[in-house]
This record gives sequence, structure tokens and C-alpha cells, in this order.
Amino acid sequence: MTRTFTITQPTALVVTTSQTNVACNGSATGTATVNVSGGIGPYTYSWSPSGGTAATATGLAAGTYIVTIIDANNCQTTKSFTITQATAISAPSGATDQTFNSGDNLSALVVNGQNIKWYASASDATNHNNVLPMSTLLVTNTTYYATQTIGGCESKTSLAVKATDITLGVINEGKLAKMLVYPNPVNDILRFSGNEKISKVIIFSLEGKKVMEKVMNDDKMVDVHNLIQGNYIINVFTEKGIQTIKFIKK
Repeated sequence: MTRTFTITQPTALVVTTSQTNVACNGSATGTATVNVSGGIGPYTYSWSPSGGTAATATGLAAGTYIVTIIDANNCQTTKSFTITQATAISAPSGATDQTFNSGDNLSALVVNGQNIKWYASASDATNHNNVLPMSTLLVTNTTYYATQTIGGCESKTSLAVKATDITLGVINEGKLAKMLVYPNPVNDILRFSGNEKISKVIIFSLEGKKVMEKVMNDDKMVDVHNLIQGNYIINVFTEKGIQTIKFIKK
């Protein structure tokens, strides 16, 4: 007598995956999901290194994650995910030493970037805590920290800007050789006479609004062709003090 036996087995575990990468550099917004079929349910999940036990792991930073899937028959398979992140947003650019007039607020500081935010400390800027309102009055010899936001992502690094009240500065004209600017009136390039080393210049309209600030790096000229026609005041900073000169842009 013979007997016939048919040995069966469950279908193989089949896993499909999907993931969401980190949108803003340094954040933990990634997700990884497995969809399982085959084998014998229910399935259990064990994620490493996150420690999650659901089919979807959330709150993931950039990195590699492995999930082990086990069915009711203790059959198992694994899947690996590599979560990537967007390139870090750089800090805005600009002069790290800037001047202002008494009563000015943060809007008097000039930086290059998008959607600028200001903070009172580098730590607050990194963690995006305690944003300063733009109406914050500037305090002389205080450093403020600027970030920029592009595509919904805010920079983790910041630009440190030390603000100095120009009206409180020491202007010792008596010890300075009188400096002249020429040509005056000027079309485009404004030049400076004398041998004084110039560290920076700041140009104001007659109404007191700052329209330009430039670090000079020993230069003896400044390009003013972008200024509209009118009368201006230029503060010239040297190692011996500050000179204030009027000129006309034609």
C-alpha cells in the first residue's frame, strides 16, 4: 500500500517599501514604510537603530535603518533603508561689523539672504528659538545673529553682526589730516585723498538713512554708480577716527 503526501508551504514573504527623506538638513522628519504580503500573518516589526515596532518608522534623521519582519511561523526577512537629507542652508552674508543711528531697530542691519530672522545668541539661532521681532531696538556693542530660510528650511548656522551706534562713536577730527573725496559731484567712482588707512565707509542720505556700507580692505575708492542722484553724507572710518564728508551724486 502506498500513501501520497503533499507538503505545502506558505508563500514567500514579499516586502515593498517606501520612504520620505529629510527635507531640512539636520532635522528628523524622515519616514520608512514596509508593506508585507505572503507568509502567515500577523507580522511583527523591529527597527534598528530606531527601536520602532510598527510597519512605519517616523521621526528619522539621515542615516541607515534596518527593519526585521517576522511572521506567525517565525519566518523572517529584513529590509534596509538609507534616509538622506537636503543640503544645509548656508548662513546669510554681510558685514560682521555694522553701525546704526540711535533709535534704529534691526531693520537697519544689512545682510544678504532670504527671509532673514534675527536672534540674540548663536545658540538660539542654531535651535531657532526666541526670534527677535524686527522692531527690536539696537543696542550699541551688541552682537546679533542672522539666519535665512530657503524653501521652508532655516539655516542652522548664522551670521554674527556686531552693531555700533555711530552717534556714540569717538570722532577725533583734530588728530586727522583732512580727507577729501573726488570727483565731487561724482558719477560712479568716488575716490579718497590722503594716506590714512580706510577700514570701511558708510553712506547716508541727508535724511539719515543708511544706503551703503562697504569694508574697504585698504581700497581708496568706492563705486557709487547705483546711488540715485542727490546729496549724501559719507562716514570714512580710519584707525585714527571717523571723518564725515558730504558729496553729490549726479
